[in-house]
Amino acid sequence: MKNIGYLRNKDNERVYPITKWEAVEDKNNVFSTELNSPDGSNWTITIDNHGNIKTVKKVADAIQFVHQYNQLTPEFDEFWGYSGNDLGYTYTPQATTIKLWAPTAKSVELLIYDGPNSDTVSRVYRMNRGTSFSRNDHSANTIGVWSVTLEGDYGKQIGTAYRYSLTFPDGHKTETQDPYTTAISYGGEKSVILDPNNGLTPDGFTINFAGRVDSPTKAIIGEISIRDFTKSDTSGVDQNQRGKFLGACQPGTKNPNFGQPTGFDHVKSLGLNYIQVMPMFSTYSGDANSSDYSWGYDPKNYNAPTTGFATNPQDPRSAIYELKTMIKAYHDAGIGVAMDVVYNHVGGDAMQSPFEKTVPGYYFRKNADGSLSNGSYCGNDFRSEAEMSRKFILDSVKHWQSTYGIDGFRFDLLGIIDTTTSKQIEAAFSGQNILLYGEGWNMPTNLPENLKSMNDNSAQIPSISFFNGTYRDQIIGTNSQPGFVSGNSSYRESDIVNSLLASDFSQMSQNLQYVEVHDDRTLSDNNWYHNPDDDEKTHEHRMALANAMVMLAQGMSLIQIGQDFWRNKDMNDNSYNAGDVINALNWDYLQYHADTVQMMRDVIALKRNEKRLQLTNRGDVARFVSIDNEINDSKVISMTIQASDGGKKVILLNGSDTPVVIGSGASDDHRLKKNYTDTNFDYSNYMISSANVTKANGAITIGAIGYVVVGFSG
Repeated sequence: MKNIGYLRNKDNERVYPITKWEAVEDKNNVFSTELNSPDGSNWTITIDNHGNIKTVKKVADAIQFVHQYNQLTPEFDEFWGYSGNDLGYTYTPQATTIKLWAPTAKSVELLIYDGPNSDTVSRVYRMNRGTSFSRNDHSANTIGVWSVTLEGDYGKQIGTAYRYSLTFPDGHKTETQDPYTTAISYGGEKSVILDPNNGLTPDGFTINFAGRVDSPTKAIIGEISIRDFTKSDTSGVDQNQRGKFLGACQPGTKNPNFGQPTGFDHVKSLGLNYIQVMPMFSTYSGDANSSDYSWGYDPKNYNAPTTGFATNPQDPRSAIYELKTMIKAYHDAGIGVAMDVVYNHVGGDAMQSPFEKTVPGYYFRKNADGSLSNGSYCGNDFRSEAEMSRKFILDSVKHWQSTYGIDGFRFDLLGIIDTTTSKQIEAAFSGQNILLYGEGWNMPTNLPENLKSMNDNSAQIPSISFFNGTYRDQIIGTNSQPGFVSGNSSYRESDIVNSLLASDFSQMSQNLQYVEVHDDRTLSDNNWYHNPDDDEKTHEHRMALANAMVMLAQGMSLIQIGQDFWRNKDMNDNSYNAGDVINALNWDYLQYHADTVQMMRDVIALKRNEKRLQLTNRGDVARFVSIDNEINDSKVISMTIQASDGGKKVILLNGSDTPVVIGSGASDDHRLKKNYTDTNFDYSNYMISSANVTKANGAITIGAIGYVVVGFSG
């Protein structure tokens, strides 16, 4: 057998294998080494320079033993796995118990610092390895868990900072913060013990938000970056709260130049029922409150909010308290909070992460040659299929929900995560109306195709939704091809209708419809990219039609805050490091594009109030929605919805560069199968539309690149 373990054994030391065998220098034939395990097993195994096992015991027995010390095998998990819910610290005023899963370590010490902002170690405690072994009950399988109990109150004031020092059988040592840390020092290098009753929770905070929708198809989400949202002085947010958790929920702010409500009040005015917050956990780029700009997709400590968004980052309690304050404010306003999470990779050098330093060779996916899989294009892929990696992800999302009341999770590069893990996330939140959705792109990670949580496998994980890149491209186009709203498109109207009716994934509720998020060009930039010679009025029509198509589609709906008032990034399609000049929202645009903002409010209200735009099964689509016009190459789509109030709604989307006339007295139009000549639109109860729509003599004229929704009562 070859390449099934790793021995640092040039001196014939007693060691544990790690990843692969290593031939012994200066030996032509064989060597022997004794392996000793915590369960009392002792083996003498002989291995030649080609990695072949030769032993006085049965080779099969030797292989089984070696596998349970090889981090990349199922046997390792079977032997060492732990399912207890007490990793990290468990605090009481009388004592704190700290536990770390580190099965391959020879010894572990707990380092206690003078304070969270001190680098002086004041005390060192030896941690003890567990002695209970159970293959069948991993809650009792403590042989890989190290623990120590500290007598006294370690959570008072601003808490107690700690780290681990680990020594491995080959003699190498590591030092790291706790992978399970829930509070951090400034900069995120130390874990901190806190008393949960000592300034961590604002009055009235609850994790039980009553406003969660009972179907994802009712979710209307606005994406924000904590920093971008209020960093500009045009936000009117208090100086010390700009780019902070508290700035994101400051009420009463106004644009200092024109006076419109900004920030939190603007989000409330749109009618959204969720916000999606870009990464707000501890990151390598953000924890030191750095002036360097970052989106935060470089995870450092997954279970702790970043100190970079706290007004007092030197106090470990500040980020926790202020994040809860922000969440409470949105909940009080009837808006749920979805969290952008990044479990597919870690930031920085994976070999320096708390995971690698705690259990070397375990937490990251590898290629056949031993190199790190890099399907995330960030240097590493988290090995979610491993028992303790999967447990960490599950423990983490449950921590955020149970501690902060998070109402949904947006998973970055979900295609890196295996489907078994995703199924267990589904099960963990079953019946709680927690939104689960993510990027289902097929990433080139070292994982079998059928195990990736990607678009093509949506049927395996029916409670998880996916960003519908197909509908996005159909509406706004790609770099090489304009879409329905941005020019002459080769997309077929019949295909656009399929996406409009949420047919791209296994379940209708799995379709998340959008045209703009933080990455790629903004909608406004994209429209200018395809149509640089447009006048402002034509550009406005393109903006309004694209926004309407997101809200008038079946499925979930998502916008980026600022999309409603023509946010631009100077054509930057990946502004993760472009700084505040490019990324900070310019709230002056509320003045310049008030009409587009109001049109956004109108279509959001329609989506939120019309149940027939929130359908969950295709049988109901067939019952309540009829597509009246979808002639390919017409650039016109219209439909009739049998409304939930007993009336009907006629919706027409005109992506062409000439007007469309429908209703009484309208002339035949070769682009239309039906132009509603039997309908007198003068008697409509209401109409919402782009600015280039007029009504006269029972007919409606929808200008080039425009839309209309006309409602009739029952």
